[in-house]
Amino acid sequence: MLADPIRLASPGEDYPDPLPAIEPIYAEIPERLRDADELLTRYGIWATTGRRGGRQCGSAEGDYRSGNRWSEPGAPVLGLDVKSAMRCQRALQAVATLERQVLAIIYVPNRVPAHLVLQRLGIPPRLSRERHFNGLVMFRNLHGGG
Repeated sequence: MLADPIRLASPGEDYPDPLPAIEPIYAEIPERLRDADELLTRYGIWATTGRRGGRQCGSAEGDYRSGNRWSEPGAPVLGLDVKSAMRCQRALQAVATLERQVLAIIYVPNRVPAHLVLQRLGIPPRLSRERHFNGLVMFRNLHGGG
């Protein structure tokens, strides 16, 4: 005897979602922390571009240059100057270890997506959001306003 055939959903009936919703790993950022968030985003860009404004080439010769529109004159400045980056780095180093770890995972781009790194480290999304928020507060207080 054959197994029951696959039942198709009737019109108007929803299919069950095969994948559970992924919980966000980022905290909701209030207005008072937006500057710290932007500064850490820019610091992450600076930290991963080799401090020269662009990623290193992956070719064997090392001289391939892509048409990077961010390096054109008049393009928006995404990274930081060295003095500002060093100030961010000093403030980030003074943030508590667990919060600093989550801030680095979130803001400094890596080949492995942030949610996978957090998962490998055993940091659940709720704890990641908590450490992200607390880390931003610490960073803002340590970095100061200007």
